Amino acid sequence: LVLSVFVLLFIPETVFPVSVPVRILGLLLLDFFWGMHHFAAQHYGMLRLFQYRANPSTAHSSHLHDRLFCWGTGFVLVLIAELLHGASFLQQKQILPAMPYDWGNEIIPIILRSGTLLVLGITAIMIRNALLQNSGLPRILYILGLGIMVTGAFQLQPIEFLMLWTLQHWITALGLAAQMGGNDIKKSMSVKNRIFKKSSFSEYQNQWIVLLFLCSISVILTPFFEIEAVSSGARYSEVIFPSFMYWLENSSWVTILVGVGLASGFLHYFMDRAVYRLSDAETRMSAKNLLFG
Repeated sequence: LVLSVFVLLFIPETVFPVSVPVRILGLLLLDFFWGMHHFAAQHYGMLRLFQYRANPSTAHSSHLHDRLFCWGTGFVLVLIAELLHGASFLQQKQILPAMPYDWGNEIIPIILRSGTLLVLGITAIMIRNALLQNSGLPRILYILGLGIMVTGAFQLQPIEFLMLWTLQHWITALGLAAQMGGNDIKKSMSVKNRIFKKSSFSEYQNQWIVLLFLCSISVILTPFFEIEAVSSGARYSEVIFPSFMYWLENSSWVTILVGVGLASGFLHYFMDRAVYRLSDAETRMSAKNLLFG
């Protein structure tokens, strides 16, 4: 997978007559579609974990509703909203055909408002079902948060929504990793009698160790993984490391760094799908033991 990305970026134009910027744009669109699916899968996994923890007896009956909610709102409706917001950009790149003037100024705003009402209605139905199934407050709050974010897809500018969407994904993944990693360290220490056992920290010290480590790595690597952004002014790194980002963008390594950013994202999506499939009973049991053990 990683090799394919770099081959596509560096193959000579005499062999593949497509300019490098167009290749990068194609990979970015693939990253967007795959990323939306990846986010929807994470939301589905979280809802299933909450359901199995709060009321396992109703887990089977809510399975289809969760899947439709996560992929229907978290993928299809988000995709529609972002395409509507980015219609002018996609037309400039000749990805979408030119639309009449009335569409951009009258029809699209109506569709965006209708999409907002649709998301609110679906979210209300999901919350009602969760209450009837006694699914617990965490699951209800997660459904509400997801509904609010998808509403933001129709109401916010694309960069604002994507920052919110990716931040929620990062926080959720970070929380899961810190909780699982902390519990794993705690179990290992109890078996091997490590020196951490003699420390005076609270019982949550192991989660904090993992959390601080992952936060530090995320901040340090952010400039390298954001260099493939479509335009300047739309990246966290330009605020945190402005001079460093300028140097990266104007260095001879820029295409390699774009490849690293894209390939790492694709590899992340693939590994998540291949390893962390919460539809598998053994995976759910392992996750449950690590999260709540």
